Amino acid sequence: LMQGLQLLADAERVKDSPADVAKRRLQLFGTLFDSVIEREGAFGVLLRRIKVEYDVAIKMAQQSKSAEDPPSEELLAQVAMYKSTTGKLQAENDALRLELNTVLMREQQMQGQMRAFEQLMLDQQTKQQQQQQQHPEEDEQD
Repeated sequence: LMQGLQLLADAERVKDSPADVAKRRLQLFGTLFDSVIEREGAFGVLLRRIKVEYDVAIKMAQQSKSAEDPPSEELLAQVAMYKSTTGKLQAENDALRLELNTVLMREQQMQGQMRAFEQLMLDQQTKQQQQQQQHPEEDEQD
């Protein structure tokens, strides 16, 4: 108990947040109450039931308070930042998607041009081979 009270006093001097100090106080006095219950033979069972109900009531009060609390300024600022960032990322994503579509269309055009060039080269090669077959003596003179 003395150690717990000392830790509590130290926490108050360090200027922990009021919520942290309150949590430590609740834990400390809960432990103290458990010690009293263990030592009290005649009323121990009754005190244990009272403590259980008390703990449940505190937990429910904490949960309802946290559900009722409006978001803090820090959380609201974070939400605004996330929304802004999300908007920027969405715009960047849209721009990249448009650029990708442009690149894919250009790739298709270039593939078409490459096929046309390959066909042209093949046609010229075929034409040269046909000319060589028709006039073999010209190749012998060269």
